[in-house]
Amino acid sequence: MKRRFFLPLIAYFIGWFYWKTVLGPWPVLIFVAAFFAWGMAIGREKRNRGPMHYLWAGVTALIGLAITMNRCRATADWSTLALHVSAGLWALSYLGADRDGEDALGFAWDCADAFLLLPFGNFFGRITDTVSGFTGLLKPQDGETGKKRRRDFWLAVLCLVLALPLLALVMNLLCEADAGFEKLIRGFQLNLRLSENFLNECFWFLLGLPVGAYLYGLLRGAARRQETRRVSRERLEKIRVVPASGANLVLGLFAAVYFLFFGVQAGNLFAVFSGHVPGTLTAAGYARSGFFQLCAVMAINFFLIWLLSILAKQNRAGKWLQGLLMVQSAFLAVTAGAKLWLYISRFGFTPLRLLSAWAVIVLTAGCILMLRSLITGKKSFRLWLYFAAGSFTALCFY
Repeated sequence: MKRRFFLPLIAYFIGWFYWKTVLGPWPVLIFVAAFFAWGMAIGREKRNRGPMHYLWAGVTALIGLAITMNRCRATADWSTLALHVSAGLWALSYLGADRDGEDALGFAWDCADAFLLLPFGNFFGRITDTVSGFTGLLKPQDGETGKKRRRDFWLAVLCLVLALPLLALVMNLLCEADAGFEKLIRGFQLNLRLSENFLNECFWFLLGLPVGAYLYGLLRGAARRQETRRVSRERLEKIRVVPASGANLVLGLFAAVYFLFFGVQAGNLFAVFSGHVPGTLTAAGYARSGFFQLCAVMAINFFLIWLLSILAKQNRAGKWLQGLLMVQSAFLAVTAGAKLWLYISRFGFTPLRLLSAWAVIVLTAGCILMLRSLITGKKSFRLWLYFAAGSFTALCFY
């Protein structure tokens, strides 16, 4: 009964703690440890934990350690974003509410659950759980005198803790209203004027209230979910309304444009792979021109194939065209990597160039693993997720 009362009560202070650690001067790793302990306490009775919670726990802890050690020179603000993502996915997986990261569609649903549906769907759960827990504390337990005394003791302590800030405010107002009372209080060395630091902490506490409601909503919603709805093959077939011919036409159109691009850029691409700068361009100018655009094109190709795999009917020709698009994407990745290497070989490594190299490697790995899935029929998304998360975590320590 006490657990039902104190766990939601923590949510009123965890937001303030968040501002002081993750976005404040205190070590981030302290908040990570507190969030883990809080989530484990809420999900103590859950047994169907997802297999991915080990990955997300390790990623969250290591990124938190890297941020605490000020090691994130290459990843910068991306490491803070990754910390939030991995912590949310850990909570979802540890409390048995995820879809195991088997495919991109399930992972997209997990992200929607972790950052939108569960937190906002249970946003006011902290209030209802606190009230119900407090009501449970007021009920006598088996009529035993000892339990009643312990209950009364904790309620008295709680009332005292909640009354102290209000008492300090009242005494401060009385000190300002009457100089004699203020002199009396100072005589007891109890100068209770509200300092600037106290007002500042009150501001951060109020700002942390919605953060605490959001985090508790995530943990509460994940812990109470009895069964995670998965997208079955039968349901997937029902939403595939785009005919295979239409999907193949779109894929063929994209592939034709890429062939045209490779034909126009053939001379420049050969120069890049041989280590020379084409034309009158400088190495810096040529490396920067088109690098991020090529990465964006590869991301669009992944999104296109993912979207058509959900909405369009599949046939043999479509599989071949998807494979062709992935081969072209891999070639685009190699081209972007060659441009980046030409730049690095002449000017050396910087944190941004290292992060760009990581992005190229992850996109290339995605192309290879998707080709593997198309050829063998085995799902490879979880492998790519392990590789991307693990390599980014290692990069945070650069």
